[in-house]
Amino acid sequence: MTPGDHSHHVVYIDESGNGGPEGNINSFWVSVAVLIPMDEIHTVNTGMDTIREQHFRPYAKEVKGCIIPHELLRGHTLEDVAKGIAELCDKVDAHSWGVATRHGKAPPGNFPIPNPLPKDIVRQFLMERINGFFNQGYLGSDDCIIVWDISNHEELIDFSTSVAAFRNAYDRTGLCPRLAPAVLGGLSHDWKGLQIADVISNFALHHLGRKILLPDARKSKADAFQQFFYPRLQKDSTGHTEGIGWKVW
Repeated sequence: MTPGDHSHHVVYIDESGNGGPEGNINSFWVSVAVLIPMDEIHTVNTGMDTIREQHFRPYAKEVKGCIIPHELLRGHTLEDVAKGIAELCDKVDAHSWGVATRHGKAPPGNFPIPNPLPKDIVRQFLMERINGFFNQGYLGSDDCIIVWDISNHEELIDFSTSVAAFRNAYDRTGLCPRLAPAVLGGLSHDWKGLQIADVISNFALHHLGRKILLPDARKSKADAFQQFFYPRLQKDSTGHTEGIGWKVW
């Protein structure tokens, strides 16, 4: 993308897992952010509606990771859905990041939040990546708002507070002035970018669980994450993804 091609962007954020002590995939906490130009929102909304109509049963009102593959039409696969979402992200020149940690994982020594929960660790790392992306001038002077699924009201307030108080763990710099200093609540039914982030975070959760052979991790979702979503996570200037667009702490 050439800086200035778009004047405003939206970062959609969704999370999967709960970082609890369970012996299953929910012991992970995964946060995914998908950045989309605001003038491509109609394309995203139309594209996600098409994916839903083509692959899901008629009563599925939106595309969500937790209903895949159970609510797919006969003969349609989760790979079909993942491929469609990946191609849609390419079409609108989306950028995406994912960060994850697991229950019991200690934070790095320089972590700016005392006694952090898994969600605090993940959200800090995620915001460092988004903030750094804007500070490094990838989008020129473009501005951005952050949208969170309003259905989880308590977490919306919690995350919005952490965004407003954000400080980089290494140099203590604050939020880039081109990022709105608070989070906007939206419904995933209306903001289809939230559905994209939801599916990616759900598939990433299974990817992580599969790596340590958790019994409830679905191999097909793990493989689809590796094939369709991991390659599209934000890369650095040398083309490398690990540590930039996908971080597991």
